[in-house]
Amino acid sequence: MGLMDVLKSFKSPSGREIRILLLGLDNAGKTTILKQLSSEDIQHVTPTKGFNVKTVAAMGDIRLNVWDIGGQRTIRPYWSNYYENIDTLIFVIDSNDKKRFDEMNIELGELLDEEKLRKVPVLIFANKQDLATSATSEEITRKLDLDLLRDRTWHIQACSAKLNEGISDGIAWVANTLKTPTSSSGKNNPIKSNFQTLISSHPISVDTYKKEVENAVELLYSADHFHYFFTDRDGTLKSYSCSYPSSIQPAYSGVIQAQFARRCAQTCVILTTAPLMHIGVLDVSTIPNGYYYFGASGGREWFIDSGHNFKDESIMKGEKADVLASAYTRISHLLEEPEFRQFSWAGSGLQKHYGHLTIAFQDVYRSITEAQGKRLYEEVEKIVKDVDPQGTRLQLASTEFDIKVYMKTEIDGRVFDKGDGLRMLCEKMHCDLTEGNVLVCGDSSTDIPMLKECLVRNPKGVYTIWVTVNDQLKEQVRALCASYSNTNVAFVSCPEVLLGAMAQATIREITITRTRKLSRNV
Repeated sequence: MGLMDVLKSFKSPSGREIRILLLGLDNAGKTTILKQLSSEDIQHVTPTKGFNVKTVAAMGDIRLNVWDIGGQRTIRPYWSNYYENIDTLIFVIDSNDKKRFDEMNIELGELLDEEKLRKVPVLIFANKQDLATSATSEEITRKLDLDLLRDRTWHIQACSAKLNEGISDGIAWVANTLKTPTSSSGKNNPIKSNFQTLISSHPISVDTYKKEVENAVELLYSADHFHYFFTDRDGTLKSYSCSYPSSIQPAYSGVIQAQFARRCAQTCVILTTAPLMHIGVLDVSTIPNGYYYFGASGGREWFIDSGHNFKDESIMKGEKADVLASAYTRISHLLEEPEFRQFSWAGSGLQKHYGHLTIAFQDVYRSITEAQGKRLYEEVEKIVKDVDPQGTRLQLASTEFDIKVYMKTEIDGRVFDKGDGLRMLCEKMHCDLTEGNVLVCGDSSTDIPMLKECLVRNPKGVYTIWVTVNDQLKEQVRALCASYSNTNVAFVSCPEVLLGAMAQATIREITITRTRKLSRNV
């Protein structure tokens, strides 16, 4: 699609102009971009001393006006005179001027903090990509901390104003963004009203968010309705937090999950490795009571409702439980030492689960050095070897952020996983997974056994959505499903996409609807 076709795709209420504010430091290429938009000659471009305003497209009584304001330091204090009634902010960056990235960061940050621009979509043109020494859009994203923007719609577009490359793509993003219904269009609908919040949280762009939601929704639509929905929580339904006590589920997430349970599935289950209580999954959940079963500690302890819960009774007492308790006590003392005290509040901290321990050696912001994390692992490893010198009772493992100390099972000495927890639930609650469709959602290798257990019982009826950008994990999921001749797989890059797809699934007509039945017979 050509540039003029993109410009003509803008929609606006009759008689209203669409105002785009074009800002950036001096010599960033703003005027060249404006001239390309208005199909003017770019051979003779001089620095803008004040401002340029051009109507770059006019369709009937709809006018698309672009305001180009000079970027010299003496002119920047006057930028604020042009903030009123702006529909989109375009900030142009000279990708080759790396010495001024800090200055760009400051100016962009002040614009983003401006109250009048708070709800305005932001397009960042990473200009001068025709130069071999220019920073890529990914490098600029990291340098300007754009990934931390969680409360607004933004997009970075690589471009060359000189060669007229990438400009059409950026303006197309603006057109699509302005056509996206805002939260006001979801009046009286709590699901629709949260789409903008979810979109703004995507780590890449609005376009990527929409594409991923479309793929996930297509999978949900193809199944139409689920007899069972099994899902992990942290990293799947909610982004990781800096510490587990702060990992409280947002209210909009609770609403979406409850609506999905009410309209799209009969029996819904959250199965997590977190503890059940005492700063566990029940403490940080905002889902209304009655919609979900909660499996904690990898499925070794279950909460069905206030009057119905059960545990893996094989580890309530015994030598292995004593060994795990001893390891917990010694690790607690270790974290009281000045060198290791920071690990008490980083990430998961120290968690005592039913059947295993979790010790965080890193948080989601990676604020702990690799050397410090390695030192903690070495000390925990020594403690485990001291309390279990033969290695018959405990097993040490690690994930991206945590160290795990597992109690081995009595029967075969292996580690209890989510597949075992799922089997326990099915036995206690008489769940027949061969009935209907089964939806499984996860984000890490600890969720693989849960998916496998469902595939074993219902190979054709399983649908799965994974929240991951890890290619190795994606291949593992695909290979597992393929081994059961199952291709019902979708991948998304963040929990907000999964929530968006779940929300979309609730605002449609569903072919199959049944009253949820809670199996209570033990």
